[in-house]
Amino acid sequence: MKKFLLYIFCIICMTVFSIDVFALEESEKLIINSVNVKKDSFSVYFDTVYTNGSFNSSNIDSSNLTASIGSVKLPLKSLDRYESTGEGIAYVLMADASKSMGTKGKESIIKLFTEIINQASINDKIAVVTFGESENILQDFTSDKKILIDKINTVNVKEDGTDLYRAVSKALDMLSSDKSLPAEKAIVILSDGQESNDQGITKDEVLLKLPQSHIPVVSVPYKTSDSAAAKENLKILGSFARLSNGLDFTQNDNKTFSDIAKATAERFKKTFVGKFDSSAVKMEGQTVTLNLAVKLNGSTTISANQSIVLPVVDTSQTTKITPTPPQTQTSVVPGKNTKGFSKYIPYIAGGAIILLTVLVLLVTKMRKKDEYTEYSFNEGGSTGEEEKNSTVFVSEGDENKAMEVGKTVGLYEESNGSNSIQKTGPLPQSPPKGGIKIRFTKLGREDIVSYEILLSSSIIIGRDPAIAKLVFKEDELLSGKHCELVLQDSRIFVRDLGSTNGTYVNGVPLSGPCCLHNDDILLIGSMELRVCFYEPN
Repeated sequence: MKKFLLYIFCIICMTVFSIDVFALEESEKLIINSVNVKKDSFSVYFDTVYTNGSFNSSNIDSSNLTASIGSVKLPLKSLDRYESTGEGIAYVLMADASKSMGTKGKESIIKLFTEIINQASINDKIAVVTFGESENILQDFTSDKKILIDKINTVNVKEDGTDLYRAVSKALDMLSSDKSLPAEKAIVILSDGQESNDQGITKDEVLLKLPQSHIPVVSVPYKTSDSAAAKENLKILGSFARLSNGLDFTQNDNKTFSDIAKATAERFKKTFVGKFDSSAVKMEGQTVTLNLAVKLNGSTTISANQSIVLPVVDTSQTTKITPTPPQTQTSVVPGKNTKGFSKYIPYIAGGAIILLTVLVLLVTKMRKKDEYTEYSFNEGGSTGEEEKNSTVFVSEGDENKAMEVGKTVGLYEESNGSNSIQKTGPLPQSPPKGGIKIRFTKLGREDIVSYEILLSSSIIIGRDPAIAKLVFKEDELLSGKHCELVLQDSRIFVRDLGSTNGTYVNGVPLSGPCCLHNDDILLIGSMELRVCFYEPN
């Protein structure tokens, strides 16, 4: 019956939105670059990105920008472009110093970087790094243009090999680790894209690190030949820019170095800076999720989330925050190019009303079966029986390791590849005496990882081994005492224990005890766990 309800819901969604989605001409997305957290305010640096590659091409009305942490709305103090804040930009200029660049390559490096330095503002901080078989910091961060240009002119292209991927990784670390640098940061690379070190950092490691760093890359090519290998190298160089929401010039032969320098400066000067009042936020060093949303063109809404660590601030009369769970970086609600759509509205509305009516009737019919509040639940929760058990620690290194925990709780984690679990339905065995066996399957991984526990009374899940009996110590979004599983009347209930980031079942935040069913999705911390167990009739 649940699958039938799901089918009806999908039909409604497709009916209502299909015409409008096909009519959408271009989709926008929202990128949060960084968040500057202070005692009384959050400064959020963000970009609006269009599918044609343009950044921040339209102004945003302050009334269309909202920010929240869980259910707490953050009032907007101001909205500006980055260039009006007076803050600078931190650049790492990366020059390929391998022999493959040749004399003309060296001349290109000097010309491009000199243009960027000349266009820099007084508050910009620039470092120069050369890389070949190893990386060399030719000049650390400075605003002195004369020193920078003098250093640029000393570049030599004489290295036998190129460790490009390691150099990019090191540049990201330089920008991320220095807290004195401006909020806007960027890497500019001029290279032929060739990588000769097969023992160092891999391309995949860099491609994974780039979007996590929130530092854009400007990829500028130096073509050494028209061979297939040379073209493939430049594609990889361009991917650094595309994955980091930077600027990719590898496919554009018409741009001069002056054009590239100007486009680079404009890209970051046009970034938006929203300053929000955080006086209602209780800051206790916890990790929370900031949600930012922008309404464009009247009805198109784009949003993005980012986890941030709050400082420990001793303030009074603050409001406790329950942040939203981790979500996809960007969501788009279409609202453009809807000419001719209005004539379909009566038909869509009529069909949607009929389907919704059927759905409501079916839900009402099913309510007695699925409503957890009809079960008698002991609000006392834990009986203390589980306190006799040992604590179970679960981490990424525990795959294929079996652990026993007293008489009431046992855990087994398995990771046998993508084919290890074919179904997620109820476990075939009958419930063992003294408890019910539960399997949690961790979603979002290429290799399937599952945990099994034998629940006879109750168990607390969290990060603090002094309180929790099932401990995911490495999950920073999990609270010390996050949630509790309780077995009562042959039913399994879950309830949140006042966690920072909340407990969710099938995407719905819990405000009380909830009865779990097979194939439910439990979201705690950064984990999505599919729940599977023997469910009595």
